[in-house]
Amino acid sequence: MLWLDGRQDTILQDEAHNELRQREGSDGRGRKGGQSVRFYASQSRLDSWERDAHPEHSCEVAIMGPTKAQAVRRTTASPLAHPDIISHILAYADAPTLSRCMRVSWQFYDHCAPLLYDNITIIPNEADSFLRGTNHGPVILDDGTSRDLKRDLLKLVKIVNIKNHQGCSGFAGNTACTRWRGATIDFPNLESLRVWVGPSPFEGGWFNCPWVPNFNPRKLVMRDVSGLSAGGSYTFAPRSLLGKVRKVVVVMKTLRDLSMVNDEVLSSRKPTPVAPLEIGAETVLVLWTDTPRHSWGRNEESSPPRTDDFRRIIDQIVLCALSEVDRLTICNLGQLHRSYMDYTTPTSTYDEIEDKVVLAIKQRLEEVSLRRGEVGRLKRRSAALRFIRFERYLRDDDWKGEFDEDEDPDFANGFEMFIGDLFANLT
Repeated sequence: MLWLDGRQDTILQDEAHNELRQREGSDGRGRKGGQSVRFYASQSRLDSWERDAHPEHSCEVAIMGPTKAQAVRRTTASPLAHPDIISHILAYADAPTLSRCMRVSWQFYDHCAPLLYDNITIIPNEADSFLRGTNHGPVILDDGTSRDLKRDLLKLVKIVNIKNHQGCSGFAGNTACTRWRGATIDFPNLESLRVWVGPSPFEGGWFNCPWVPNFNPRKLVMRDVSGLSAGGSYTFAPRSLLGKVRKVVVVMKTLRDLSMVNDEVLSSRKPTPVAPLEIGAETVLVLWTDTPRHSWGRNEESSPPRTDDFRRIIDQIVLCALSEVDRLTICNLGQLHRSYMDYTTPTSTYDEIEDKVVLAIKQRLEEVSLRRGEVGRLKRRSAALRFIRFERYLRDDDWKGEFDEDEDPDFANGFEMFIGDLFANLT
């Protein structure tokens, strides 16, 4: 292989021809001993050389720079020279791939880390493996700079999912939640905290967890809530956590019978306590179904509804409305299974069912408010109510960080159908 360096063009041409003559075999095609002759030159030198080169010489020619090292850099461009393309490609990588890519170089680290840590899932009582390294302090790099690696990664977290929070005994015991509570672990840019609740809001230990209430999200998303209001409003989450957020989203697939505690509260004449949320905070209640075509709360395997089941659902919603938040959005009331209401027909439309449910909520809200002498508060409560389809909520509201497509198969299928129906209606 012949490398042509940065000397004069005429000298390069002479050396090239001399090299050819020295290496020519019997066929005169620039080969000797089965070796090809490759010439590497800059574009200007290559143009000059090609005009004088003999066409019968078979050579492989590549455009190179003045030196071999520069030539390699020019012809083998680093993919990191196009960060927009790299980021687009890495967006399709799974978590193990991103983790491996982070070890390639600091440049790859900076590209992959935001993708890997943007949306994380934590089992709090098993958080040691995830949080290990947060207390090690900064690492000094070869160039003299330092990085607080784990804490810098926590700054990238936008969404935290908490699932399967089992075995937490509050402040007692040697649990991960207790250990990390005092370690000043912080997610400074946390947008959404999403918590999956068990059949009972107090199951799994997360409700009394000493660590989870220390989070400071902008949005709190409670999934699989089965007890919306138990003797008061917003009993599905710790009040210390509710007081920090700007928006609460509650997703319910069913509601348990809490009439034993709610009947007494709603019949009381005591003034309604203020909402545990900040002023200006918003609440969204979603009656979740797997697809827009399913009814909420009943299926073919469900037991027949009791006559007071409908009232118990209304009471839990009314207890939230009594708290007087700035806006209370309730999605999918029209998908309530018609078996809850004895005055609907098999042909009742979504709008007809929604109208009946809305009327029942407003009547019950007025009844309780007037009994307590809260006429002025009743006006504010009524003005805060908004009843819409979930499809419209996805279209009109800021739901970023509240839902995504890969949480679980049932949810993903329902979400895709919601999106599909939404775009079909728009087109």
